[in-house]
Amino acid sequence: MQKIAILDYHKWDKNLKESKKIKFRLISQKANVDIYKVMKNQLPDVNSYDKFVLSGSDDPNLLKKQSAKKSLDTVFKADSQNKKVLALCGGYELLGVVGYGMEFRELIEAECEFGQIFLRNGAKDDPLFVQIPERYSVLEVHKKIIIPKKKSKILAFNIITGGAEVIKFSKNIYGMQGHPEDTEEEATKIIRTYAKKYNLPERNRLRKTDFVLNRNDQIFKNFVNL
Repeated sequence: MQKIAILDYHKWDKNLKESKKIKFRLISQKANVDIYKVMKNQLPDVNSYDKFVLSGSDDPNLLKKQSAKKSLDTVFKADSQNKKVLALCGGYELLGVVGYGMEFRELIEAECEFGQIFLRNGAKDDPLFVQIPERYSVLEVHKKIIIPKKKSKILAFNIITGGAEVIKFSKNIYGMQGHPEDTEEEATKIIRTYAKKYNLPERNRLRKTDFVLNRNDQIFKNFVNL
């Protein structure tokens, strides 16, 4: 059984439910999963785990926090040991900007919707995208997008924002902007809550014919099997 550590970047314990959903998806694929609260200086022993997942975050200053920056030592040590890493949303931004020196671009309007994602040519051959169609939908909740470097290996784009949805930073490290842990029902609730809280237009662009990544946990199944 695979042992997977989730590095959680939430400031408030009440928001740990995001990482708990990720844990549930991984457990459904027969993995043994533990959550570490990075903002409380909890970090896993790299030697004790097979794979690692970086969560999103509720801290707007995440990229400046020393505890968050320190956690990247764990990521790069895992990479050196040929262990796979999947960074989601805030964890993806932390990895790209702090870990790999990329830059941010501010969106004119925050994205809080079902993003329409398009796989680049060749991405279908990557094991992370086994049985994932060329176009799919996933919950997106963010205000900035990463500007990849010229030689970055971009596996997927967000059709709505034009941003890099998935970057393969190294042979072992993947970053994904969206939230594949959320089901269609969960994501719809989040979109409506944020739209009301921040007075955002509710732009639910999910077509019922679209493939939602988490509907059969395929992305997590692929990650466990990497």
